[in-house]
Amino acid sequence: MTTKTEEQEKEPEPIKTMWVIIAALLIPVIILGVYWYTSQVTVEEYTHNGFVFTQIPCEVGECWQTTVISNVGEHPVLFFHGPRELEDITIDPAAVDRVLNLTRIANTSLRIGFDEGVPGEVAIAASNIARVTGDRFYRIPTRGGVYGVDFTCSSATLTRPVLYLTQDEQTGVYLQDNCIYAVAPTTAELVRVSDAYTLHLLQIMR
Repeated sequence: MTTKTEEQEKEPEPIKTMWVIIAALLIPVIILGVYWYTSQVTVEEYTHNGFVFTQIPCEVGECWQTTVISNVGEHPVLFFHGPRELEDITIDPAAVDRVLNLTRIANTSLRIGFDEGVPGEVAIAASNIARVTGDRFYRIPTRGGVYGVDFTCSSATLTRPVLYLTQDEQTGVYLQDNCIYAVAPTTAELVRVSDAYTLHLLQIMR
């Protein structure tokens, strides 16, 4: 004879079965949901010459960041454009070597100039170059200024060259005497040229 207590203990079995069925139905849905969410927030990144570039938000929308190792440790470096976007820009190797050679000579400096009234992006691009040539990496005494006001290419020397960012019909970076010209038809293109030159200075692009 079945007692009332035994009947009460048997009643939960259908409930347990129901929960097993619900779990079996929900688990695939949860897995698919997690996969979909992860695919939506996946950070875009790629590797160029052994350097990983990750796209991150910045003051102009989206920028690219990589990590470079110097004598004093690892440093994150930010660019408006990644190397894949800059492969069409011509960089004169002599313009790169002129700056890198300053690290082997005593009492040197680099001056970076841009035209008065340029958009903030150009000034930031010049500042990014200065961070690489200055204390963070190559330790070349570097200062910026308005070209034609603070200095000009006529004052450039072998040990104290000038890097001049300006608009021109050409696009690229080239060396003329002791002056390095970074030129492009528009300020937007000039920012691309500055990024490309910085990547060459870091020897990420060659």
